[in-house]
Amino acid sequence: MKKYFLIFGAFLALPFAGRSQCNNPFYEFKEGTRIFMQNFNGDNEIQGRSETYVKQVDKTANGYKATIALKVYNKDNEILSEGDYGMECDNGTVKMDLSGFVPAKSLMAFGNMEIKMEMTEMEIPSNLRAGQKLKDASLKISTVNSPITLSLQVDMKNRQVVGKETVQTPAGSFECYKLTYDMVMDFMMGSTTMKNVQYLTEKLGAVRTETYDSEGKLLNYTVLEKVEYP
Repeated sequence: MKKYFLIFGAFLALPFAGRSQCNNPFYEFKEGTRIFMQNFNGDNEIQGRSETYVKQVDKTANGYKATIALKVYNKDNEILSEGDYGMECDNGTVKMDLSGFVPAKSLMAFGNMEIKMEMTEMEIPSNLRAGQKLKDASLKISTVNSPITLSLQVDMKNRQVVGKETVQTPAGSFECYKLTYDMVMDFMMGSTTMKNVQYLTEKLGAVRTETYDSEGKLLNYTVLEKVEYP
């Protein structure tokens, strides 16, 4: 279960930089940009890193759609997960496709059984303010027409904007909006609930994320290491 939260944490920490035609100040895209994040445990020991690459950006009538490649590594530089993900900016609201965070190896648990995905995208509006409530997001993967019922459910609940803070990272200091939410993951092994924090800054998105257990103990965090522009 720990590996799922590391991978999902890396996915939620996606930052981007560049120029776009959508009026959302937190997520701007430019093809060829590479973003590097570091992952640490609660004892400040490095656990791995992630590398994000903006592969393609296509204009739409109300903004754009982007294809993002994400690789997540452990502390031994072995790949835990890799794949492409979709993001969209529609009339100023950025929408994240959560389906891509599930590692291909994890889907092997479903064998050759037919599966379906049901999803409510995670949204980041263009205007954030302290006390603002944000929409919940969810992802469910389940078997179809199978004698054995298998499922994976991820729910992001109670999303809200707490306020603004200054955040220090290896890439510099940033003025950020602090977002909090609960993440509940139900899999065949059981259910786990985590408390999560995201720090969003203009143009770069999330430059730091934090994951806590249900009792408030820090389990891991990610920070922006560097950004490479084409």
